[in-house]
Amino acid sequence: MSISSINPYIFKAFLEWMSDNEQTPHLLVDTRVNGVDVPTQYVSNNLIMLSISKAATHEFKILESKITFKARFSGVEHQIEVPYKAMLELRAVESNNTIPLIYWMQDDQSDEQKPEEAQNTTDLDLNLEEDDLFSISKQNSGDDSNDDSNPGFSLVSDKKNN
Repeated sequence: MSISSINPYIFKAFLEWMSDNEQTPHLLVDTRVNGVDVPTQYVSNNLIMLSISKAATHEFKILESKITFKARFSGVEHQIEVPYKAMLELRAVESNNTIPLIYWMQDDQSDEQKPEEAQNTTDLDLNLEEDDLFSISKQNSGDDSNDDSNPGFSLVSDKKNN
């Protein structure tokens, strides 16, 4: 008996939670993962932030191995495809609530990084200066052991407290 992927269920649950709470979802994507299809001119440092609200997309589909939808970039419509393994975070614009999808999405054998840019996702140093909300940076403990209890990332708030 084959068990279906849990990824579409997890993604849909988080997306519905944001919608139920009237939040506008944005998805941070690692464009190095095989199967990612986004307009490359909007990619910066192998990352792209996509608005996935109902108003920003159409023909939105949550499939077994990825999400697909159509969206406009500078007035030009593009077909977007994002495998679950490429999803780094889901962010609510209004509240800055962030769900680190990188920890929730399960491995799928078809989700591998593109060979020409293959690099472990734990090597990412995401500094999202454009929106100044937060960054994810690799922890450097000096210990090279493979400790699964420490995912190698920490969430750091860049938002100034007034």
